[in-house]
Amino acid sequence: EKFINRASPIRLNHIHSSANYPQFNMDSPTTVLDSPHVKTIKHLKRLLRYDVDDLLEQVNDFTAFAKDLQAYSWRLNNKEQRFMEAVMHFQGELASDAPFIEAVENAHSCHH
Repeated sequence: EKFINRASPIRLNHIHSSANYPQFNMDSPTTVLDSPHVKTIKHLKRLLRYDVDDLLEQVNDFTAFAKDLQAYSWRLNNKEQRFMEAVMHFQGELASDAPFIEAVENAHSCHH
């Protein structure tokens, strides 16, 4: 059997090892190649700028992006993880309210 010898992280001048690697998160400027979860976060942020009526019309897209982000949860840093949790909570509320709001709007338009 072959064993993989893993090198320990290089420490420059006793600086925390993460300082040796670029730090990217959902607030970082666009990188040359955004990872899939960063693209998904950007799409969700764009959808969250919509007003409520437009967002209700886009509930299926919002749900798809929210589920995509959840699939990448193992890759997320703490800030992205909290964003995902908030998005999933909001998506659940949005998805459960959308049919009710649509029914009320349809009933209202039928009576006027």
